[in-house]
Amino acid sequence: APNRAIQHSSGRIILPCWVSMDKLASTHAYSFYSDDRGKTWKQSPLITTPKGSTGRRTNPAAEEPAVIELKDGRLMMLVRCYLKSIFVSYSSDRGATWSQPASSGIPSPGSMPRIERLPDNNILLIWNHAPIERIAGPFPRKQITAAISTDDGKNFSSVRLLDGSTDFSGPKNAPKITMATVEYSSDRAVIVYSKSMTSKNAYDWRLQVVPIKWFYEGDAEQVYGEKYLPTLQAKLATRQTSG
Repeated sequence: APNRAIQHSSGRIILPCWVSMDKLASTHAYSFYSDDRGKTWKQSPLITTPKGSTGRRTNPAAEEPAVIELKDGRLMMLVRCYLKSIFVSYSSDRGATWSQPASSGIPSPGSMPRIERLPDNNILLIWNHAPIERIAGPFPRKQITAAISTDDGKNFSSVRLLDGSTDFSGPKNAPKITMATVEYSSDRAVIVYSKSMTSKNAYDWRLQVVPIKWFYEGDAEQVYGEKYLPTLQAKLATRQTSG
């Protein structure tokens, strides 16, 4: 997971990490943190998601974490798991400990989320959006999508497709689009991500440069996060009952 270290407003450096146990039987997120400009580091306790009926060997899972500082000084961590949504954890002590991860209310296959502050201080999320009924483990990753939070990470709207299509007719689980990273230059966002046109990990790196205002021109009616969480939970409960 590229370019994940952040520096807290206090000066502390936080490096989000993850580790697998028992040959990927479970995965766990944590952070290293340094108060002396990286000379020495301490490690937080491991966290992971609850076990679920995922059909995957890796259960529970918390992978490829992304961290951002909120306006009140807390840290928010998004993690990849296989429970049909991005899970979220919070730290009130600058990465020394983390809360038990819970669903963010953002539907997602098990893939790497990217979260960044925009120059206007709103939050940008880039992830693999997919309807809940189509999500199975780490797939589909046929679309990479952007959304904006104007309430400091509680909800995301202005959903907009960056690349991909739901009706791609190639091999099963292809294309795979993932691993975005973002930098800013003047009034533009420079986005690099990987794309494989087969079901294998045959990734090419793709580059898009878009005006920052582009992110605000997405679907404002589509909102994911705290407001969507009850709907997401109801849909999952219905599918579990019918299954």
